[in-house]
Amino acid sequence: MAERKISSRKEKKYLEGLLLQQSAEARKAYDGKKPAWIGIDWGQKWSGIALSPDGNGVFSHSVTETHKLEKITKELIKLYGIVHMAIGISYSSTGDEAPQGVEIREFADGFVPLVQVHFVDERNTTIHRSNERTDDAAAALILQYGMRQVDKLS
Repeated sequence: MAERKISSRKEKKYLEGLLLQQSAEARKAYDGKKPAWIGIDWGQKWSGIALSPDGNGVFSHSVTETHKLEKITKELIKLYGIVHMAIGISYSSTGDEAPQGVEIREFADGFVPLVQVHFVDERNTTIHRSNERTDDAAAALILQYGMRQVDKLS
């Protein structure tokens, strides 16, 4: 029987995502732990990352230049067997999605075959400290909010 060739890059990403998700779910079923999460505070220049490898505790991971975020996120998904992503999405004070929402959704769409994406209202997550990047702390808040949203639904 001839082996079927994968016809597109998109199909390859989808199949890789299924394998990663299945392996993460298999680990969860085996060890009884909650699934691992990643939180993203996406910014046009800088982005923050937070993790919850055990589905319970949340910690700030890093701040990175946004152009490096996709690669780092994929590495973390693979390393920790991440099943869920909480990503902050901006809204104006009137409740309309901010213009960068399109870019955030495009970024998140690239991970849909790998993880379940949960959009979180990122208002009230900005932390100001002089001369310090705090995007990772904002990502930790976004991650906590996302985990709570899913807990309420289950």
